[in-house]
Amino acid sequence: MAFYQERVAPRIGRGDRATLELSDWAARGEQLVRKHGTHAISFERDGIWVDDGDGSQWLYTPGVPGSALWTEFGSPHEQEEVRLLAERLPEGGVFVDAGANAGSHCVKLAQRRPDLRVIAFEPAAAAFETLLRNAERNGVAERIDASRLALWDRDTALSLTTRLQGENFVVPSSAGSSSEATESVEAKTLDGLLSGRDRVDAIKCDVEGAELAVLNGAAITLERFHPILLIEIEERHTRRYGHSAEEVFDLLAAHGYRHEPVGEGRNFLFSAQPAG
Repeated sequence: MAFYQERVAPRIGRGDRATLELSDWAARGEQLVRKHGTHAISFERDGIWVDDGDGSQWLYTPGVPGSALWTEFGSPHEQEEVRLLAERLPEGGVFVDAGANAGSHCVKLAQRRPDLRVIAFEPAAAAFETLLRNAERNGVAERIDASRLALWDRDTALSLTTRLQGENFVVPSSAGSSSEATESVEAKTLDGLLSGRDRVDAIKCDVEGAELAVLNGAAITLERFHPILLIEIEERHTRRYGHSAEEVFDLLAAHGYRHEPVGEGRNFLFSAQPAG
């Protein structure tokens, strides 16, 4: 505002070169937004924010593709998945976001369903900071219980890659020294973290191939509450940990779950089958 008052406002209406340059810059910006399908961008002191056209804004980091959850290109992340969860979660339910990244699921669900209790886990330092900022920007920070933790089959310390944005992964112990830049993260089991809860109605799990470790650490939770599960499962990621995607489906079938593909096919919605 100070810049506008000092440098721009005195020139408005004078038709001088500065006014023309500013006008040209604004026009080019509008053209770029239309070209890429972006709904709207706000340049503010605390960062660059992209409006997804659906009531949310996401922090954007220039030069980092997908940093605003692809809303910078007019393609909000996994809208169908969020819609299904919003429809199927019961009144006053508990939603757990395992691998929350920047908050595409937990922030949107907290906005759409104010009745929900939302719990989010994200181990990557940069993603966790972005998650907190996105939650604050969208007015749901007080309704999301967010922790910077990895989820695993036991309580331990793990190494996590740092430069792959939404595809950061836990470095397998068999990998030895990784060529990727890493950070040390604390890991806990969902069973331990959720042991005091009286209900768990849905869990979203997006952990880049480590699904078996997370689910093995949630066996009691699955048996107690039979929550809806939204899980990303891709063979290219599960191989990193020495198992197949089919093993994830088999484990959940043993817990009484059936599944259906959602969205582009790498996500699956699991529902517990009635006993008997």
